[in-house]
Amino acid sequence: MEKQVLSQRHCYDHSVQLDGQGVHSVNGGPHFKFTEAISLVVHCQTQQRVDHFWEKLSEGGQQVECGWLKDKFGLSWQIVPDVLLELLESGDSQQSERVMKAMLKMKKLDIEGLKRAAGRRVVLREARAAKFSQQINADHADQNGDQEAPYYRFALCHPR
Repeated sequence: MEKQVLSQRHCYDHSVQLDGQGVHSVNGGPHFKFTEAISLVVHCQTQQRVDHFWEKLSEGGQQVECGWLKDKFGLSWQIVPDVLLELLESGDSQQSERVMKAMLKMKKLDIEGLKRAAGRRVVLREARAAKFSQQINADHADQNGDQEAPYYRFALCHPR
């Protein structure tokens, strides 16, 4: 991280690399405060990752709502499970509405709660995918006489 004093008013120029992306900021002094007008988004594939970032980033800060939090410096973050976007963009307007209503009641987003709100179809599709994965693995072991069959897992594809 580069840090340069731009004037005697203690304004700092910062440049960092985040996942290969250059980010540049300027501290304009005490007259300019962080607001929700800018936030950083963390996309998470699992509840474990949601929980991790939620706890670490909100430590010393403030847990807000709908996956938003403020860190100890006052910077706003959104901790978003990938499944939220899949459920909201499924093409089923009733499902999207149920998921949105559930999300609006949450502080930290809960993947299972969002899936429950989406309705029975998501749960059934996931159960079928899990059963299919188990059957493929069992068939592979039977056909090849393997003690330890490779693990195959089939993910759901949500229509857009």
